[in-house]
Amino acid sequence: MTDNNPSQTAPTESVEEGQPRRGKAVPVLVALVVVLVLAAGAFGTLWFMEKGDHRATNDQLTAARADADAAKAKGQKAEAREREANDTMMRNSGEQEKAKDKITQAYVAITAMSKGSTACAQAGRKFADVLSSGTAADVSNAASGVVSACGG
Repeated sequence: MTDNNPSQTAPTESVEEGQPRRGKAVPVLVALVVVLVLAAGAFGTLWFMEKGDHRATNDQLTAARADADAAKAKGQKAEAREREANDTMMRNSGEQEKAKDKITQAYVAITAMSKGSTACAQAGRKFADVLSSGTAADVSNAASGVVSACGG
């Protein structure tokens, strides 16, 4: 007797010979490949983004270096102007000393010439006194007084 009850028969798979049976490894490998492809895409995207940021940072660094070089050149020019101003000041100081010597000589000469009490002598003494301590306007007025008093 044969029992044709389908529930009692053993399930048969249609596996051909030579074909390996698929297990759990294939879906895991497919999932792993998908994860690796996504990771490579993410890292590639990050690399391109950082490459752009690197260019921008490099441009900023180049601009900052150019600004620093310009400031350095400006500082060197300022130092050169300062040295030139110091040299001019020293030259002027020497010329000022020469002018003081000439004023002193003129003072001595005028004082020697004006030992008398005439109007010319008084104007000369006034001029000599103003030369050593007066302003330019006072010196000019005193010189005019000498010219008018001495008949010049």
